[in-house]
Amino acid sequence: MPSDFHAAEELCAAAEAVASALGSDTNYALVGGCACAMLGSTRATEDIDFFCWQMANSRREVEVESTAPPFRG
Repeated sequence: MPSDFHAAEELCAAAEAVASALGSDTNYALVGGCACAMLGSTRATEDIDFFCWQMANSRREVEVESTAPPFRG
């Protein structure tokens, strides 16, 4: 039976792409199931959750291109 979840390597690659797009001038934390998976947990997840601290004039759109397959929703 095929899994609807992505492999940990795919999640890590996607999370790293988002972190790279956010840049070093953005304070953020990776949270949720993906954060657990990156720390070695076997917790399954379908998404990647980031928490970003909002700074003055920090509202901007970020484009991310990843090699991971698209998430099914």
